[in-house]
Amino acid sequence: MPVLLFGGWHIFGTRGSGEKHHQGREKVERDARFVVESPLLYRPTGTLSWYKGTIENISPSGVLFQAEKLVPMACLIEMSFSLPAEAGSKRRIQIFCWGKVARTVMPATSDVSPSLAATITRYRSEAHIDPEIQFRTAA
Repeated sequence: MPVLLFGGWHIFGTRGSGEKHHQGREKVERDARFVVESPLLYRPTGTLSWYKGTIENISPSGVLFQAEKLVPMACLIEMSFSLPAEAGSKRRIQIFCWGKVARTVMPATSDVSPSLAATITRYRSEAHIDPEIQFRTAA
């Protein structure tokens, strides 16, 4: 997967070291996770309706988000969200990505939405600016 850098945040890239631990199995390194509270839209691939979610954390390999509606394990999904281009910046990066539901996290209480953990298998990004910033065209 290509590397996406913005504002010094290395979010999407490669993972794992291939290092072996004492039992001969490959030691699986977890990707660095970034705590981000940001809205997210998601839907099963091939459907028209989008559901709302809120990102809890994100890493190069996946995203954990609170989900409006549960979707089945291993379901292919599409996700769309934006992240700050830099810390404190109004400029945002819009991310559209594809992945698969890897885990469902049921809440301890019924007043909290369940969460979905999804892999990120590929993505597309584009920079855009905060809608509060206005441009004046030359007369």
